[in-house]
Amino acid sequence: MNINHRKLTHGFAWAIFLSGWILLFSGCASVARETRSFHSLEMGVSVTTEKGNPMVVQESGTIEKKRRWVGLLRSPNGWETMETNYGDDFTREELIYEGHPGSAIKISHRIFHAGSVIPAKNETLTFDISTSDTVCIEKTCLKILDADDAHIVFIVKKYPDKNLPEDVK
Repeated sequence: MNINHRKLTHGFAWAIFLSGWILLFSGCASVARETRSFHSLEMGVSVTTEKGNPMVVQESGTIEKKRRWVGLLRSPNGWETMETNYGDDFTREELIYEGHPGSAIKISHRIFHAGSVIPAKNETLTFDISTSDTVCIEKTCLKILDADDAHIVFIVKKYPDKNLPEDVK
């Protein structure tokens, strides 16, 4: 092997090494599309929520995230989300604790579609917990363990796509 060939091979290896580092720390773009179902809480676990805060959040549907590679020096995972688009099938449902007037509790039920910030459905429901400690809204059921005007303690017994086993209830 002559000396010029060694220099060329060494230079080529060095160029590949540098281009790998440049790609790792510089930018490129991609689109990530995912269909998912998300529940904010595990079933059967006791949870305390303060008045005015979401008790349960459920999301399902398609989300498309456009992101670009900005490098590990600019972001913890190297990616920056440029745009998030929600599919027509995307739904976000929230149950928000509104207080405990007398023997009843008030819960707001809000449903959002396709990533909208304006709820498609917004209602405040009242439940008398002196007659039953179980509250069902749509297909989500909660067992109320304790409630006052400042907080509520509850267990999720049922989600639309999941049920708590009988021995845990």
